[in-house]
Amino acid sequence: MYIGASLWTKLIRNNTAVQAKFDDNNLPHGVRDEHYRELSACFTGTSTIWAVGGETLAEFPEEAGYPVSGDFASKYYMLEMHYNNPKLTPNRRDNSGIRFYIGKELRQYDIGYISFGTVVNTLALAIPPNMERFNVDSYCPSGFSKVYLEFHVFSS
Repeated sequence: MYIGASLWTKLIRNNTAVQAKFDDNNLPHGVRDEHYRELSACFTGTSTIWAVGGETLAEFPEEAGYPVSGDFASKYYMLEMHYNNPKLTPNRRDNSGIRFYIGKELRQYDIGYISFGTVVNTLALAIPPNMERFNVDSYCPSGFSKVYLEFHVFSS
């Protein structure tokens, strides 16, 4: 089966849908925030990702899809959304989200994600408070892209 995704945004800073593989027998009773750290060790890949400044991904191209089920070991997906309400405005409603379409028809191409540059995590990159502008320089060796097979970018 394959996934297609649509995305709408209002208050969202970013969102990520990740796939995970773990033993069902050890599944916690009601997955909650405190289990996130345990589950993050099981993440095996990113199925969708979006952040402010990125294009809105309306749908995956007709000839491509993200593989799920079948020979793939991952059977769980977690959607993580970060919101931005700096003025703490009460009663804000968000109607954003991701719609996944699952079909049995095999697509010609598999979709995947590739990241270049600086790894962003709380231990590696911290933006000082009250900054109007903050630059991060990232460099890749000149021969870096020669190790990849041909690929096509349809969203950034």
